[in-house]
Amino acid sequence: MHKFADACNYTLDIAYIKGIHNQFKIHHESYKEIRDRFGLTANLAVRAIARVAQAMKSTRKKKSCPRHFKATSVDYDQRIFSLDVNSWTVSLSTINGRLHIPLAIGNYQRHLLLDQKPTFATLYFNKRNKTFYLDISIKNDVPDPDDLANSDSKIVGVDRGIYNIVATTNNIKISGKEIQHTRRRFKHLRARLQAKGTKSAKRALQRLSGKEQRWMKYVNHCISKLLVNSLNPGDTLVFEDLANIRERIKSYRKQTNFQISNWAFYQLEQFVEYKALAKGVKVVYIDPKYTSQRCSICGHISKTNRDKHSFRCEQCGHVANADTNAAYNIRSAHLAITNGLSSTSPKVASSLSYKLPALAGGS
Repeated sequence: MHKFADACNYTLDIAYIKGIHNQFKIHHESYKEIRDRFGLTANLAVRAIARVAQAMKSTRKKKSCPRHFKATSVDYDQRIFSLDVNSWTVSLSTINGRLHIPLAIGNYQRHLLLDQKPTFATLYFNKRNKTFYLDISIKNDVPDPDDLANSDSKIVGVDRGIYNIVATTNNIKISGKEIQHTRRRFKHLRARLQAKGTKSAKRALQRLSGKEQRWMKYVNHCISKLLVNSLNPGDTLVFEDLANIRERIKSYRKQTNFQISNWAFYQLEQFVEYKALAKGVKVVYIDPKYTSQRCSICGHISKTNRDKHSFRCEQCGHVANADTNAAYNIRSAHLAITNGLSSTSPKVASSLSYKLPALAGGS
């Protein structure tokens, strides 16, 4: 893992200095030197270059450089990784040759891996319990949502926020009050322990490390499962495209900035995507412009329509919850696109593969 991270950082320096983002060009500039310097096998070197190229691509729009790579994981493809379901072991290529490692997994994971031919995996090391974990990517034969769509299929708009985590057009509304309360509790607890600075306080901080993130991940799994289970195969979920939302929202209030920076909306949409696609539910994203200011009844747009968490149209007098009104506007925006009334194309979630949750391997 250290050699892999060193190779990534070396490649990153070359790519950043020469200003190249294309994987083929990065490979041409760094492959031979990686093999000579770090002793990686051919395919491990290729995976390191691919990781850097993906990082460069993701930060290109922001015109920034990817962060320093840490020795926490290694990517594997089908040439340097294989799974044997008869002995439940995996074969992984390392700088010292192949290792055959038994998987410490349960019947649920074994059932998912049967009759599969995985071609990609990521090896992680958890410093807390000194254990290796292997995320194995598998493909399921899932139905195409477009083939399942019929006249009875529903289109559900979903508005995501901080006060209400989600509000939908099929009457699902989940308050974010408890989540914000828990976030503040974690924040104040960390501040008190850091201010105290004793050995026991540092041990407590170490125990707390990652606890908030694990809790938020659990909450997002529960919310995504609730959303997907409320639909049938062939239905459509419509979200706002919130890419770069943190850069667009500016506030002079410290508390508001804290809430926005801790808003795990992207993780939620990732969880919704793979659960929905596995069930045959389509997920699309539309432009969020004016969804909070537009009246879902008459279409009048005004900033004064919305007052914090309530909505009252100054033209037709329609009164509703602000987030629910936005959900209906999100749904209407998608219908306008599908009916040809808008020239904007929605972004469609189309990835049909997902990762099994961390399969424990040998330590």
